[in-house]
Order: sequence, then C-alpha cells, then structure tokens
Amino acid sequence: MQFILAAGIGVCAFMLLQLWQKNERMGQAKFLAMAIQALWIFRFGLFYAKIIDLELVTAPLVIYDQVLLFLDGPLIWLYTRSLVEPKRFKGKVWVHFIPFFLMFAYATYQLIAFPQQLIQLFHDTWQAFQDGTSTAGGIGFIVIAAIVYMNIVYMFRSLKVARAYNVALEEEYSNTDSLTAYWIIRFQKLWVILFVLPLLLYFVNYIWPIFPMMELAGAALVAIVLLSIVFNMNLLKQVYVTLPLSKSKKPPVKKPAPSGFEEELNRLMKVLKEDKAYLDESLTLSQLADSLDIKPAELTDLIKASEYENFYDLINSHRIEEVKAQLLQSNEQVIQIAYQSGFKSKSTFNKIFKEKTGLTPKAYRNS
Repeated sequence: MQFILAAGIGVCAFMLLQLWQKNERMGQAKFLAMAIQALWIFRFGLFYAKIIDLELVTAPLVIYDQVLLFLDGPLIWLYTRSLVEPKRFKGKVWVHFIPFFLMFAYATYQLIAFPQQLIQLFHDTWQAFQDGTSTAGGIGFIVIAAIVYMNIVYMFRSLKVARAYNVALEEEYSNTDSLTAYWIIRFQKLWVILFVLPLLLYFVNYIWPIFPMMELAGAALVAIVLLSIVFNMNLLKQVYVTLPLSKSKKPPVKKPAPSGFEEELNRLMKVLKEDKAYLDESLTLSQLADSLDIKPAELTDLIKASEYENFYDLINSHRIEEVKAQLLQSNEQVIQIAYQSGFKSKSTFNKIFKEKTGLTPKAYRNS
C-alpha cells in the first residue's frame, strides 16, 4: 500500500511540475488543475503517514483527511467550468466551499480541544475495523453522508457542463478530437465507481460491518490513486480554446428557415462542393462564414434550418462523401484517404463513417 500511495504522490507531483512550467495559455484551468494536484498530493501524504506506523499518528493526521473529501467535487466541477470560462469566474464561487470551511473549522476545534481523544478514537476505530465490529457514531454518519451527497451533486454539475461544452464545440469546429471534454464524462463515471461507491460502502459498513474494513479501505486507496492517474493522463492531452459559456447552456435546436434560405443554402453547398473547404482539417465556422461573406451567427442559423444538426455534422458529412468517392475510385489505404479528406483521427473517422453509412470503410469499398 505504501508503494501505491508513493506512486500517487509521484504522479501528481510530476503533473504539478508540468503544469507549473506549461507556457500554453490555460487561464484559470491551470490554477484549478494545480489545486487538484496539490489536494491529491496532500491526501496521499496523509494516508502514507498514517500507515507507516500507527504509534506515530498525530491528531491532525486523524482529523484532516476526512475534511479534504469535501474539496474534490467542487474543484473538479470548477475545472470543467474553466473549459468554457477561461477568464475569472463570475459570481460567488467561494460559496461552494462553505461545507469544507465549516468542516475545517469544526475539525480544528476538535484538534485544539480534544487532541488526545482524537488519537484514542483513531486507535479504537482501527481496532474495530480489524475486529469487524461497528464503529457507528452520529457525527460520523452525517459527515460521510454529506461527503457522498456533495460528490454526487458536483458530479452531475460537471457532466452537465462537459456535455454542453461538447455541443458548443460542434457548432464551431469541424474537428474536435483534442478539444472535447468527453474524457471528463468518462472520468466522472469512474469517479462514481471508484470513489463515491467505495465511500458509500464504507458508510454502510460503518454501521453494519459486512465487508472486511481493512480490505475495503485498501481497495478505496488504490482506486483513488488510479483515478488520479486517469485524470492526469487526459489532462495532458486537453487542448484549451476560448468558448463562451452562453453557447453551451442549451443544446442546439432546429430553427425556422430564415428569409432567402434556399438561395443561401445553395450558395453554401456550391462553395463546399467547388472549393472543398472541408478538406481543411482545421476549418472552423468563422472561417467558412468569412468565405461566404456572412456573419458566423447567420451561418449557424442557416445550418440549423437545414438537414444538418450543426457545423460539425455539415462538414463531416461532406468529408464522408469525399471518402466514399475515393474508396471506389482508388486503392489507396483507407486511413490515408480519411486524412486527405479532412479527418485528424482514425477513431473519429471510423465512428462517423459507420454512423453515416451503416458500414465499415472496408465493407463499403467491397460492396
């Protein structure tokens, strides 16, 4: 277990250093990502210090590790928000940390007033865990229930922001592989399985000892370290773009056709067909609007009134048509055709091709 915790500290410390040295403009996302790393380093350090030698455990080690569990949910939610709000957050963000401040104040009071009792309670609880007996207490129930509740609430908040961010990206960009926050959605699902669920089991076991508590605690620690590794691997790949939050509040909806719809739509299709702007893998809504000499908002309305869902769907539909033509006309490798047609990712290309044709590229070529 000491090795696992040391690995977690090492991974987070390395990521903290990488973020510190990173020159890329990340806005407040950088600060929040660093805060998350610092939180996890501190937590792993507390756990490490507690399991080295039980006789050396001090009162601060006993009390503050639980208090830190009130920070994960709000910090990860704020990091997700930072993808769409690269500048300073508006509003009273600190309000979301009131539960942490309250628990910190309560823990500090206990630390000052009852230091020896805290140490004795720790040893009694540890022994109860080993004996498989209940360590139930009223305050403990409330604290664990509050931690679980907060993490679930902020998980749903993070999911909402991440999904809205992904929708907004597809309204502006034709390739979103390195920009999207789908990894945050996957991470939040893992967060439930590897963090919230073990906490919930711990809560149940706290009242009615069913599982071996020592093994459950060890598995929870391993899960938290694995979560930090997953988060950091994706954090390194994330590309940050300025995207107004107002664009991502609601999913796109079909709008009535604007005046001159048919004429403008025909002009759009003619430009795409003749100029083949979709072959540009970095094509954006603004660039295409400039080529049509219209405002980006007007192009967005035009697309929403057409058969296409958004800009992403419009451009990639044309890319798929280009790929289909090339598959039947040449023997070049499929992936090369995909890249030449404007795709940047093999996985994204395969996914969109299957959605549009119902076949794999190989099956389509052989059909």
